[in-house]
Amino acid sequence: MPGRDLYSEITDKLIALIEADPGQPQLPWRRAGLPLGLPINAVTRKPYNGVNIVSLWMAADAKGYTAPLWATFRQWQSADAQVRAGEKASLVIFYKEFETAHPASADPDPSAADADDGKRRMARASFVFNAAQVDGYALASEPELGGPIERMAV
Repeated sequence: MPGRDLYSEITDKLIALIEADPGQPQLPWRRAGLPLGLPINAVTRKPYNGVNIVSLWMAADAKGYTAPLWATFRQWQSADAQVRAGEKASLVIFYKEFETAHPASADPDPSAADADDGKRRMARASFVFNAAQVDGYALASEPELGGPIERMAV
């Protein structure tokens, strides 16, 4: 059974949103007129990046979420909050890079082993819920909604 094509799933959602109103000269996440905060993890306070920004913007627009705070089911539980029954999660891609003790190369070509830097990279689907989908979580204060330049300094 082939694995999921996570990037295609996100791309297909974006295309569907654009095609839903082709006369609108705005990207889908700007149509609702809601504040456009860059998404951050509600528990770790780390900003989401890459394709996850677009994925979460689309989800927030589709559901009318105004808070840019997202977390996994378990993360919300760790914050003494509970995802409401029936709420649907939004797709993000979890990336991780790690080092191996010994670079592996099944290729008998010695030059291929030289190209192996010993690092392995993985990406997998993860699912998060917006702060609007949980009970028991109160915003201590409005999250900092810095723009891309300010966020790059973090």
